[in-house]
Amino acid sequence: MPDAPSFRLRNTLTREVEPLVPSQTDADGTPVLRFYSCGPTVYSYAHVGNFRTFLTADLVVRTGRALGWRVDYVSNVTDVGHLTEDDVADGGGEDKMARALASKEGEAFANVWDLARHYTDALLSDWRSLGLIEPNVRPRATEHVREQIRAVEGLMERGHAYETEDGVYFHVPSFPDYGKLSGNSDAERLAAGAAGASREVVQDESKRDPRDFALWKKDPGHLMQWFSPFGWGFPGWHLECSVMAQKYLGETIDLHGGGEDLTFPHHECEIAQAEALTGEPFARMWIHTRFLQVEGEKMSKSKGNFLTVRDLTATPEEGGREDWGAPVDPLALRLLLISGQYGKPFNLTKKALADAAKNRQRYAEALEAVREAGESGPAGDPEITEGLRETLAWPTTSTRPSRWRRRSAAPTPSSAWPASRTASPPPPRRPRWSTSSAWTTCSASSASRQTARTRTTPPTRWRKRSTRCSRPASRRARIRTGPAPTPSATKSTRSASS
Repeated sequence: MPDAPSFRLRNTLTREVEPLVPSQTDADGTPVLRFYSCGPTVYSYAHVGNFRTFLTADLVVRTGRALGWRVDYVSNVTDVGHLTEDDVADGGGEDKMARALASKEGEAFANVWDLARHYTDALLSDWRSLGLIEPNVRPRATEHVREQIRAVEGLMERGHAYETEDGVYFHVPSFPDYGKLSGNSDAERLAAGAAGASREVVQDESKRDPRDFALWKKDPGHLMQWFSPFGWGFPGWHLECSVMAQKYLGETIDLHGGGEDLTFPHHECEIAQAEALTGEPFARMWIHTRFLQVEGEKMSKSKGNFLTVRDLTATPEEGGREDWGAPVDPLALRLLLISGQYGKPFNLTKKALADAAKNRQRYAEALEAVREAGESGPAGDPEITEGLRETLAWPTTSTRPSRWRRRSAAPTPSSAWPASRTASPPPPRRPRWSTSSAWTTCSASSASRQTARTRTTPPTRWRKRSTRCSRPASRRARIRTGPAPTPSATKSTRSASS
């Protein structure tokens, strides 16, 4: 019996490629993969770099299900607490939601709640247009504040958190494993803003350690506030994901994913909070999708290369970017974004997008040909016809996890070629030569094999492109050992054929 296929991913925690193995099974013995992937902050439209990360998660879910697993998939929506200075553990600056409301685009909304709902709806619309699988649960941070308050209370009871006049902070020295995911474990360098932080950590005289980060912030001027045992305020950004992941998936999950920018500080702080609270490992594996660039440059609004899904898929009248060929088929964009390996940076270019659109069109035309052939009632093997239909139907609703590699025989008008078409079926492939013997060929017909035997050497233009013959060895042997035609016989054959 063949071994079960192995699903291998690069685990950020161990820096190794490892098999992903679900740790639980359901009542009938089906493996259960518990997977949490960080979603966006809904202060604006999600950009194509966000969706590359979401598509990585989508492929993980599809692969797990293709292996026969049950996948419990959770992806959140951040609608509070994400501050603008988010590149260090204890971020500062404005709340991104509040800044968006104060912008020109924010003038269209009566309050921050309306803004959050609008961009959440836009996220879901883009999500569906790219054919992503809907998570089993899509929790919002604002709908889980009670759970976050209880987590803060639990951390304070266990000695991992303390309260100040400005809020409640997680005490990093109380968790010795802090830094195991990102490698940012050097206390002095981390406090000085090195080892992955792009600027100095925000200093607060009330904090016991400069590395400590906020679990709850007290800010009378904040637009979104809740009452808690610590006073009015709002939860810290890092708290929501660890709380919601454990609520819906349990204390230890199998896989946690997100963009590489979340490795530190966001995911590092998630680990500290969750494991300090439960005493159990938070996630067994971590997967991070690398950054996306546009035409070789970092995506930025100031450079004019900041691209959202609707920038590329909407018509120019609806705001689409005509300079990028909008509107582009959403599935062409999906095809492009999954064409690169998640563990390597991806460069989005206009040429690559145009090529993806052409490939998507070829899939659509092939699907239409199969549909026409099926409706015309062709003679032939119905199992093959149905297999073609199922195979080519994948691009219309999702993305096939692997290429269909099987080659069928050359099509004929009575079988695979639609009878409704007036054009003739395509000719058989021309022979490809093997460099090992002048008598070996990979032609699809006996006539082309006979023509091949009349040559003593392959033509130069074919010889350079020659590949190994794909026919079975026994077939090659019969061709190779056949008698070589004499020049006179060849001449006679040609005269007879003419």
